[in-house]
Amino acid sequence: MALVVYDNGGKTIDRYTVFPNAHSRDSSERRVHLSMSEGGKSVSMWDELPATTSRGRHLGKIVPFSSLSSETQSHINRRISE
Repeated sequence: MALVVYDNGGKTIDRYTVFPNAHSRDSSERRVHLSMSEGGKSVSMWDELPATTSRGRHLGKIVPFSSLSSETQSHINRRISE
């Protein structure tokens, strides 16, 4: 799985935007992503964007999955496996 995680540094309640299939063929038509707060405690919701929508700076910077708290990593893994 090719996760791409954006972190906006806490500027909004949905601090993290996670694209679980960023490099798959399925993402050529739509981009499914998970928007969530730290650990998924306040918000954790799936959404999708048309593939033509750019991933703007408002999402923050790309961060390594390993840099996230263990609670946030666990939440992402749980949500992706649902």
